[in-house]
Amino acid sequence: GDPAGEYYQKELEIRQRLVDQEPDRADYLRDLSVSYTRLGNVAVAQGKLKHNTYVTLTARPILDAEGRLEMAVLDRGS
Repeated sequence: GDPAGEYYQKELEIRQRLVDQEPDRADYLRDLSVSYTRLGNVAVAQGKLKHNTYVTLTARPILDAEGRLEMAVLDRGS
């Protein structure tokens, strides 16, 4: 197997458990999106996944959710 891919997969699993425990934490969602980005980059580099498919299926929904949480944090301060 690919050492980087295996590492990023383990990282993703840990970060997913953290999000499952505290789904409203923007920092956990951001970290999870980073894990998906890393795994996606590995898959794209290996020719296993097209970049457009990866962005549409994984990173974008997580980033959208994170954006909404960030806005909620900003709104509370005003």
